[in-house]
Amino acid sequence: MRIPFAILASLSLVFAQPAQNIRQEFQNPSKAYRPMVRWWWPGGDVTDAELRREVRLLDEAGFGGGEIQPFVIGLNPKMPADVRARVNDYLTPAFFRHVRAALDEARARGLWLDYTFGSGWPFGGGMEITPELASLELRYSHQAVHGPMHFRGKPPEPKAASGLGAAVAALSGVPDYLPEGWQERMEKRSRLVAVVAYRGSEAQVGPRQQQFLANPDGDVKRTGMLEESSAVVLTGRLTADGSLDWDVPEGDWQIFTFKQFPADLRVVGGAGAGPQLVMDHMNRDAFLAHTRRVGESAREHVGNYFGNGLRAIFCDSLEVHAYLFWGDTFLSEFQRRRGYDLTPYLPILKVPGFSDPYGGFASPPIYDIPGTGEKVRRDYWQTVSDVMVDNFYQPFADWANQNKLLARVQAHGSPTDVARVYGLSNIPETEDLYNGGRYDFLKMAASAAHVYGHKIASSESFVWMGKAYQTTPEKIKRYADELLTAGINEIIYHGFPYEYMDRPEPGILSRARCRSPRT
Repeated sequence: MRIPFAILASLSLVFAQPAQNIRQEFQNPSKAYRPMVRWWWPGGDVTDAELRREVRLLDEAGFGGGEIQPFVIGLNPKMPADVRARVNDYLTPAFFRHVRAALDEARARGLWLDYTFGSGWPFGGGMEITPELASLELRYSHQAVHGPMHFRGKPPEPKAASGLGAAVAALSGVPDYLPEGWQERMEKRSRLVAVVAYRGSEAQVGPRQQQFLANPDGDVKRTGMLEESSAVVLTGRLTADGSLDWDVPEGDWQIFTFKQFPADLRVVGGAGAGPQLVMDHMNRDAFLAHTRRVGESAREHVGNYFGNGLRAIFCDSLEVHAYLFWGDTFLSEFQRRRGYDLTPYLPILKVPGFSDPYGGFASPPIYDIPGTGEKVRRDYWQTVSDVMVDNFYQPFADWANQNKLLARVQAHGSPTDVARVYGLSNIPETEDLYNGGRYDFLKMAASAAHVYGHKIASSESFVWMGKAYQTTPEKIKRYADELLTAGINEIIYHGFPYEYMDRPEPGILSRARCRSPRT
């Protein structure tokens, strides 16, 4: 193969550069190539003067920009009412005046800022995410019977349960609050989905062994095996009071009752007025409502900075949990996309854990159909991914690009095709906390950037949970080298808390337990 002379000449210039020049470029890079920080604000309780001072500190410390994340994590949960009002002064004209001050200072110094598309994570909160737009999940109950017999009565009914997300949100300082009438509206979203029976063996599930993200079902000791040809959908045979009248054929039978519930998730660390319900990420109306609150308000007040100081909107890893991901129209979506009815196969969907297909918990399914189960579960997860991408991630990226902004996205932590989501993002982002910071995991974002032609692959970096005051420059250097060799070319230091003296020195410590550079 003949290499054009122009290319050879260019390569010769590159390799002819003295090592000292290359070293100087690394020591004093252009601001466009500097690392950035996640910048935690105590909600809206900030001042213009302090914001400007902290932007100056970042510039002087060699950072190129910051990501604004206003939330309540690390703040005093018993703060006085006047302080709480300032903290919750989020997405108001006063809040955006503060954002404008930070943007003015950053732009004057050649720095950039990114804007987290909502307070805390996963997205939601405020009066816009109503019970009708909150996340849903599917739960089931089970009863074993032996035929032949005449079954007359009510099958056990599934019960709603608080999810992990609600507990984490409470620990972050988010009050478990719903406006008057919302609890009743939440309950109205609960409805029976199906009653299905199969001939087959009963599963054996023992005590759970996993402690972190504990499996609510227990560990599967023996999967219950079901005969595919025996499936009976009994939903239409229920009476008005929920009773079932059915002649059970000979053999061992398993009766399953499925019901959808609100997932009882709250935004972790969410600041702002109103409740903090997590939005339904599979419902485009929920995304549009969230965008009106978070995006349109930003465009109204700081839209002239879009693409001109304000670089990107950011979506953190969702970490949204469900017993089984579900939506009001999921059955019809599945039928349309996969070409068959999911209803008879609902009993074989559940695998213990919180329904994260990329999580660390490996277990066989609770019930299965030999030769069919793997395909159905694959189709289920593919449909969950397709619906969430179509109704959340793609509209998120579209809104950013239509407003001269980049979409910076952590795809992991969601039940989706992670590479596909990274691909539709302008800046795919990984992190060294999720999945233990494994090297192959870190490379997923960089690989997607390479495949889809994105110039930047970023990482939420230097996150070591429970390691307060154990971080050294040597450790940061070692992990930075690993990120660079994994293809990451934008390191985002996690993180930089606004100096907030709501307690004795040194003030708030936030999630990373790092102080402002001044202290």
